[in-house]
Amino acid sequence: MADRYWVGGSGTWNTSSTTNWATSSGGASGASAPTSADNVIFDNNSDSGANYTVTVSSAVCANLTVTAQDFILTMGTGTASNIDIYGSVSINPVTLGRYNGNTSNSFTLRSSGAYTISLSNTFGILCSSITFAAGAGTLSSSIQVTGDATIGAGATSLDLSVYQLAVGGNFDNSAAKTVSGSGGSISMYSASSKTFTGGGVTYPTLRNSGAGALTIAGSNTFTTIDVSGSPRTFNFTSGTTQTVTNFNVSGTAGNLTVITATSTGQATLSKSSGTITVSYCNISKSNATGGATWIAGLNDGNVDGGSNTGWNFIGGNSLFFGSNF
Repeated sequence: MADRYWVGGSGTWNTSSTTNWATSSGGASGASAPTSADNVIFDNNSDSGANYTVTVSSAVCANLTVTAQDFILTMGTGTASNIDIYGSVSINPVTLGRYNGNTSNSFTLRSSGAYTISLSNTFGILCSSITFAAGAGTLSSSIQVTGDATIGAGATSLDLSVYQLAVGGNFDNSAAKTVSGSGGSISMYSASSKTFTGGGVTYPTLRNSGAGALTIAGSNTFTTIDVSGSPRTFNFTSGTTQTVTNFNVSGTAGNLTVITATSTGQATLSKSSGTITVSYCNISKSNATGGATWIAGLNDGNVDGGSNTGWNFIGGNSLFFGSNF
């Protein structure tokens, strides 16, 4: 394993060009292009403080480390702007430095073992899309992608730890790999429609934080399902069951959160005990069950949209269950 340092400012990162690679920080260019066994480093000697663009075209590396200061690094404007990473990712610009993941750039994590991902910068994003294709990944910070996040069949697991994976597109774990992290969360923030394909496994927190309707596919288990902002829409796939410990879903006056199913059949929400109370929700085609009491008070701004069972709708002095009448 060798180190490859980016030098000389703007250029193209692919598997053949030697123009911008050195064997030492600030060293002479002309070193061979990084392979999957070589570490790639962007540091303060990659350019003398100027903004520059690295155009990515099917690049590879082992560990990717960015510690550069006082410039904006925009990864990827090429037609095949993917970086296959066989190690860990650490994006840690200091002081005024920042890393901006370009909207056309994607990361594919291919480590055969354990690896970490850290983005200690609130100014930019990690990449447009990310695929956890192999190994056991762990978040060492919250990360944001503007597009899809996928856990591939070759992956072992993904540990969110206490951090947030913010997804601007769809989330796909149809491979049913383990997702852990007692304080972690997956935040679906797109303003357009998006889908969470859970694969029937257990998750910490799933958050609907974008205006676009969120479709949840598969029968999954969550520590928490919640919302950030309103109005929000949850489309639970008809015929599936979401098992929850906490269901913190509400809207606001004039901005109702929608809880419904994707087709004519009901979708089930299940909690084993206790009480779930929602406000300012429009609920339809929902079966609330599992042993808990599910309360959607009409005096709390909720709307019984029909075809519900198990929900306690409280209106005036009356209490009725469901709305199949």
